Amino acid sequence: FPYTTLSDLMGAAARNSASINYFLVEDPERPHLPFPHGFFRTIFLLDVLEHVGEQALPRLLAELTRVLHPDGQVIITLPHKGLFAWADPENMKFRYPRLHRRTYIRLHDIERYERRYGGTGGFGNYSGGARWHRHFTERQIESLLRPYGLAVTAHCYFSLLAPLLITVIWFTERIALRTSGVGLGLARSLWNAYAADSRLQTGKWAYDICVRAEFVPSISLRS
Repeated sequence: FPYTTLSDLMGAAARNSASINYFLVEDPERPHLPFPHGFFRTIFLLDVLEHVGEQALPRLLAELTRVLHPDGQVIITLPHKGLFAWADPENMKFRYPRLHRRTYIRLHDIERYERRYGGTGGFGNYSGGARWHRHFTERQIESLLRPYGLAVTAHCYFSLLAPLLITVIWFTERIALRTSGVGLGLARSLWNAYAADSRLQTGKWAYDICVRAEFVPSISLRS
């Protein structure tokens, strides 16, 4: 992976997508977005909130609702407390940190592990205070959003075997990298299976949930 910092990654993204504006939130624990009140009609939070620590989460939601138009909407995807939530591969580093470290170093190298996970108990793509890749029910999402004047107005459940497929894909790709491409064909087939799985409508067994939330006058905290 050629990028060692978020600034490097954002610089590459900006060069490849000149029509999109990128910016870095300097302090994820006290987020500030450089936009006026009510600026956005739609905000997407795609697999974001489960990576945010409990202390930072209220500040993030408050800032997002500040820049959301009164008639706007928020589209949120989150891991769902479904049939295979227990198999979430993201939680291996929390449940079994030593095993995760040994496995990661074996498949990559110690320098990459130190860069990504800090070598001091850090967990990569999580803000401070996050100690779990959390899964939510629809009721929990509603409770999370209600203090900010938002109500869930639509939802759908999707995917079922995602954690199992992701785990196999991860190992297959890393082995392919170490063996000059052996197994890449299998990895492509698994990605196709993952795409097909993501289109499954499996109800409350699902591994993921998507909700649309909007301001509701009866619960809105805005003046």
